[in-house]
Amino acid sequence: MVRSEQDSPRRILHITEAMGAGVSTALFDYVHNTSEFEHHLLYVPRDETEALGTAWSAAFESVGQLPAGHRQRIQAVAERVRQLRPDVVHAHSSYAGFYSRLAVSKSRTLKQVYTPHCYAFERQDLAAPLRLALRAIEWGLAFNTTVIAACSPREARLSRHWPGSPQLSYIPNAAIEIGTADTAPDSVSVHTETLAVAGAGRLGPQKDPEFFLASIEALRERGYQVKASWLGGGDQSSTTKLEEAGIEVTGWIPRAELLQRLAAQDIYLHTAAWEGFPLAILEAAALRVATVVRDIPAFTGIDLPLRIKAPKELPALWDSLRDPFYRAEAVADSRAALSGNNAEAQREALLKVYRNHTKKTVQSGNLGARV
Repeated sequence: MVRSEQDSPRRILHITEAMGAGVSTALFDYVHNTSEFEHHLLYVPRDETEALGTAWSAAFESVGQLPAGHRQRIQAVAERVRQLRPDVVHAHSSYAGFYSRLAVSKSRTLKQVYTPHCYAFERQDLAAPLRLALRAIEWGLAFNTTVIAACSPREARLSRHWPGSPQLSYIPNAAIEIGTADTAPDSVSVHTETLAVAGAGRLGPQKDPEFFLASIEALRERGYQVKASWLGGGDQSSTTKLEEAGIEVTGWIPRAELLQRLAAQDIYLHTAAWEGFPLAILEAAALRVATVVRDIPAFTGIDLPLRIKAPKELPALWDSLRDPFYRAEAVADSRAALSGNNAEAQREALLKVYRNHTKKTVQSGNLGARV
């Protein structure tokens, strides 16, 4: 039986090498907010993938793991595209963008969509020549890109001048929807003696747990009482350093538990050295947890109220942060600054990306089998 794709659900193949933490959360949001489409997934598992559980796979028509080896992954993507004949291949993160755009060519009937979730050439832990090489790779792959679907205003700015004339779209990460009542402080302001402070994410150079540790030590040196924890896992040497300093490291935990732990904090301290756009600050705002961010380019043009450039600057904020009224005001300011990061805005942007394509005719059939 032959059917026209004009009236059928768009078929979208998602590819990610970063299956866990923020990228997987963003991906699941994309799928949830465009559930009328037919979504498929190829992914590479990571240490944190297990913490996702298994229920998430029900949102996809098919789910498959990519094999080991870059060449093998490129071949697997090409084969799956031949089998599935999607309207859109949507790559999430740098490696996935590398695989998808080397595997198949964009065409009138196949749209190549790429969301970097932070370009690899933004990495501050790499030498300048390697970062330049990564930029050159992105430059070359842009010729085989239909749409750059940036996850932040900065990522969109970095994508403006790629060759090959790819379309540019901004897909805002979406704040979670939580039925939390407004938690205004008591009418009498009582300074909190000990504040609970958390960082979050994959322990490694990007999230910079050294910055987090130095910030906590700066507070303790000033005599402030702090209950510190890190919500996430990763590098074992970083885990050991934090634990030896009396900072709890949860390891990879299910997202529901992570959100529960985050909600119990007084302060969320975001210490990343570079970012696309972190979902953790959206989650903290939704949970009404005051957030202090490291002042990095990812937050340019976003009016987040509490910023520091160095760990030694955090103690200067602490007396104010011990006041629950001050924290409540900071939360309100953060929520206002992030108000455009919502499900409705994300859905509207995704629809423009996914629907804007040339119709084609395909053979109907059962393409939803798991691979």
